Amino acid sequence: MRQIAWTLGLIGAVALAAAPARAQLQFTLSPSTQTYAQGATAPAWSATFLNTGATTLTFAGIALSGLPTGLTADDTLYFTNLDGTTLGAGASVTATIFTSTASFSLAPATYNSNVTVTYTGGAPSPADANATWTSIITGAAVPEPGTLALASLGLLGFGLRRRRK
Repeated sequence: MRQIAWTLGLIGAVALAAAPARAQLQFTLSPSTQTYAQGATAPAWSATFLNTGATTLTFAGIALSGLPTGLTADDTLYFTNLDGTTLGAGASVTATIFTSTASFSLAPATYNSNVTVTYTGGAPSPADANATWTSIITGAAVPEPGTLALASLGLLGFGLRRRRK
């Protein structure tokens, strides 16, 4: 009987040790999806961070990954607004963390990318938290040929009228 209890205790300890650690920092992007045209920069992406643990955390870095060729991200805002900031136990903070730009060569489509924020403090340390962001790229705004023709005809008419006077 003791051996069975000991074996069950050992199995329970191994199961607890094998359970994945839950990130002490959780965050959501706002908005998580943005729509913008080829050649344009999306409005800045913000995030709300929540420290779910009992210890203070310090923001230590950001990584943007999974970007398709033609989609670039600039994380300067993270370093300006958040890097090195501490977040107390149970506290939350909202900050603007990056912008993204679609080149003209990027085909109109929906693209998913990842953002990972690293922090120190808590257990394990360092650790990170992840979120997915979605860019919906539309075609670049190009005037229709009919619109260009009408505008040209109107300008030509103004020019001829002015010349007659």
